[in-house]
Amino acid sequence: MIKSTQRGFYKLVNIEIQEIQSADKIRSQVLRERAKRCNARITSCFIAICNDIEVAFFALDLWPVPKPLVLYELYVVPNMRSQGIGSRVLVEVEALATKKGYQKIILNPKPLDDTYSQPKLVDWYKRHGYDWNDEEYKRLQKYICP
Repeated sequence: MIKSTQRGFYKLVNIEIQEIQSADKIRSQVLRERAKRCNARITSCFIAICNDIEVAFFALDLWPVPKPLVLYELYVVPNMRSQGIGSRVLVEVEALATKKGYQKIILNPKPLDDTYSQPKLVDWYKRHGYDWNDEEYKRLQKYICP
C-alpha cells in the first residue's frame, strides 16, 4: 500500500477519492463515526481509499467562487497516520480546488481527537504551504493557481 522513498519520505502508491452522499455508505467504523459528526454548512464529504482500504475522511465547504474553498476537516484513521496519507489527501484537495476554479483554500486547524496537538497540526499545514490568514483570526490559508 505504501512505498518508502528516499530520505524517509513516504508516498501512496495508489489512492482513490470518492465523494459520499451518506456516512452509512462508509465501511470503516472509525471514518463512518467521524463523518456522522461532521456538520459543515455547504458540505461535500469524501473518503480516501488505498488498496481497497478506507484510510481518510475529509469534508469541504464548496462556497460559490470567488469565495475560497473551505477545508472543513481532514481525518486520517489513527493507525494509518504518519505514512503520508494526509499529505496525499491534501494534494487531492488542492487539485479539486484548482479544477473547480478556486484561488484559495482556508481552514481552521483544530485537532479532531486528542492524539494530535494544535501546534503540531499547524506545523504540518505550514510544511504544506499554508500560512495564517490576516483577515480571519485562527484560520490558515493557501493560495492556489487555477
